[in-house]
Amino acid sequence: MTAGMLNIFIFPFCFIELTTVTSLSDAESDIEEDTLSTNIFVAWDKRKERLEHEYAVTTWSLSLLPEIRLDVRKNFDGDKHLIVEKVITKLHEPPCPNPDITTESMTEIIDLYWKEYCDFDEKTGIFEKRANFPNF
Repeated sequence: MTAGMLNIFIFPFCFIELTTVTSLSDAESDIEEDTLSTNIFVAWDKRKERLEHEYAVTTWSLSLLPEIRLDVRKNFDGDKHLIVEKVITKLHEPPCPNPDITTESMTEIIDLYWKEYCDFDEKTGIFEKRANFPNF
């Protein structure tokens, strides 16, 4: 540890060093570079690729939590759409383990997924009267 540095743990996966402030001018210059939130964002960016993998994005898109549903509606773009389709393709590669799928056409399987996803998102179809979904 160097002089003027303070080592702390934020989360088990996020170790950062914060500069101790010795004067007001130091504080003003460090605000842009060494704030706690900046260090957390830097740590997230370093791990983003490993944390935002295909299955995590798919799970996020299917969350029942109202706060996450709002985030999905706001941030579910074309790239994430393709990621979800990639997961659906992996899960239904022949021989398909799902006995309810009678077709081997991946296009039909993906179309069925998006139809059911829209029903889920809009609370229509089979999802219209689901009492087991909290706050859904």
